Amino acid sequence: MTAQRTGWISRLLGHPQPQAWSIDGGVLRFERDFHGGLGIQHGGTRVTINEGARIGRGTRVHLLGGTLELATGAALGESVDLRPAHAISIGAGAVVEDFACIQSDTAEVSLGQGVRIGRCTHVWGHRGPVRVGDATTIGASCCFIGTGAGIDVAPRCDFTHGVTLDSAGGSIVMATGSGVGPNSVLYGHGGLRIGAGVAIAGLTMIVPGNHRFSRSDQPSRAQGGDPIPIEIGDDVWIGGGAVVLGGVVLGKGCVVGAGSVVRGRVEAGSVVAGGPARSIGTRAGEPR
Repeated sequence: MTAQRTGWISRLLGHPQPQAWSIDGGVLRFERDFHGGLGIQHGGTRVTINEGARIGRGTRVHLLGGTLELATGAALGESVDLRPAHAISIGAGAVVEDFACIQSDTAEVSLGQGVRIGRCTHVWGHRGPVRVGDATTIGASCCFIGTGAGIDVAPRCDFTHGVTLDSAGGSIVMATGSGVGPNSVLYGHGGLRIGAGVAIAGLTMIVPGNHRFSRSDQPSRAQGGDPIPIEIGDDVWIGGGAVVLGGVVLGKGCVVGAGSVVRGRVEAGSVVAGGPARSIGTRAGEPR
């Protein structure tokens, strides 16, 4: 089947450059850099690239039956892979760098205005949505996987390189202005809520669930797990290499020392450290 340009697409999106792209085997390929507007309806897939969007050479759109929309001023680097089986929207001024993959299977992926996605990062609306708020930065080689209720990141958050967010059948919700350091892993099994202005240092692991191991007649791996929510209040600082376990509530403004293993409730303004983490003072400098 060949691409069909409908009347409304031609009127709305101006003058495409046919020599810049081709369709072969259900894949829209950009043979060279493309700058302008384009509309394509191919089978069940609808691709809308608004005027002023830019696409680097080698970028591919797999025509899988969903929708893809690039807003004015959005920019895709070279060899970006887009897989819209459901819906992908990329906001005005957003940038997706070289070799990144944006994929929506049965749920939407929405990147807000001014979002930046780093090289080789994979954003995947697998069985749950992934929504990234305006002006959020996601660094190189990160992986966001939405299942269950998915991942919802508010505006002006930042993730450095190698960060994994996996909602794992639950949910991850992050409020405005929070950030995650390199090579951290955040799961959402029982629900993970992160407040505003939270700083999570590198190599941190946050797991809102516990693995079962009580049966001796089965391998631990085969016994599954129990989802247990985690709540992290505003202005919390979690030091590098910390592990935050299911059921934890971190009160507003508390500090978790590097390498700590945290269980239970930590009071607002407390400073805790160790494995298991214990109170060693308060943020105001008062010893405990």
